[in-house]
Amino acid sequence: MKKSLKIFIINLERAEERRNFFIKHFKKLKINYEIFKAHDGKSLTKKQLFKYSSDLSFKFENRALSLDEIACSMSHLSVYKKIVKNSIAEAIIFEDDIIINSKLIEIVNKIPKNVELVNFKSDAKQKKLKLILSGIYLTQFLETPNRTSAIYLKLSAAKKLLKYGYPVRQPHDGLTGRMTFSGKIRGYGIYPELIKLRKINNSISGRGSFFLTNKYLYKIKSFFFFCKSTLIR
Repeated sequence: MKKSLKIFIINLERAEERRNFFIKHFKKLKINYEIFKAHDGKSLTKKQLFKYSSDLSFKFENRALSLDEIACSMSHLSVYKKIVKNSIAEAIIFEDDIIINSKLIEIVNKIPKNVELVNFKSDAKQKKLKLILSGIYLTQFLETPNRTSAIYLKLSAAKKLLKYGYPVRQPHDGLTGRMTFSGKIRGYGIYPELIKLRKINNSISGRGSFFLTNKYLYKIKSFFFFCKSTLIR
């Protein structure tokens, strides 16, 4: 593994089964990594919630974000902050519900210098762009890429995502996906996929709630939820 490469795995402290699984998985792959403690939607502070804008969420997504979605975005943004603070040249950020192909780390050595971000797992349509390893291609997204299960990024991309990430206003794959598809970040995909999602319960809950789709009901609910002391703007 390249000395310049840092690997982070975002994991909720209470998600012990997930943590135990990837510890064993990565041990078999002989990959060094750092566990990054995820923000928890169940325990977000008022200070953290003031970094979220429901008004902008309704503008971008036509709905508010659930507490888990806000926490997920803040977790990724916190990793970017650490990357920027420590001038980490390149990193891979994994979420904790994945299984990776051993070739993924090898691929990093072949990523062209002009590439700022690679999304290793997305449902978006892609087309082959450049052969970078036997049978493995760098791809161009033909639509906005979703998911942030496994993202490779350089310091320049972390700086851009950190700059545009606040206030939080969209699910985090909305931020990375839109910045990639718009060309604000030189982002690409990989074919064939080197990431599989584990068949476990999704840790992001609440996004299907009726209250998230009605701006006024959301404001009222938020008001009472925070005991009339914190009205999410």
